[in-house]
Amino acid sequence: MEGSEKTSKRSSKQRSSGDANGSSSSSSNNKVSISIDVSKAEIQPVLAKFSGAMPPVASTFDAYKCLDSSKKDACIVVSENEKIEYVGQNYEDGKPLFVGNKYLIGVYDKATDTVTFRQAPVVDVRTVIKSLKGVKGV
Repeated sequence: MEGSEKTSKRSSKQRSSGDANGSSSSSSNNKVSISIDVSKAEIQPVLAKFSGAMPPVASTFDAYKCLDSSKKDACIVVSENEKIEYVGQNYEDGKPLFVGNKYLIGVYDKATDTVTFRQAPVVDVRTVIKSLKGVKGV
């Protein structure tokens, strides 16, 4: 699929619904190019599944890839605030956590009228309460 592109026509109903900035267009002749990015760029998107407390909206996460070649798709994401640490991973005990599904994230570029899809691993993010970190039985 590398370098493949498809073109689709948007209906006027889809265009007239408006965008995030509230602008809209009623033209039905616009075409949107669709591409799939299969490159292995340094920075990849990640989908996160939170099983505990949700982090504040303004939180930033650092992502790390595994250097072990047998786990080429393994990654870890981490973040923290004053009270909680967030740690997410997509491998556990040497095995992938989410098997059988592949997820894509699409990014729309208004300037070129192109949607680019890129594969994104799913990570299970768990919370660690800092004040309980050293307590036994927790």
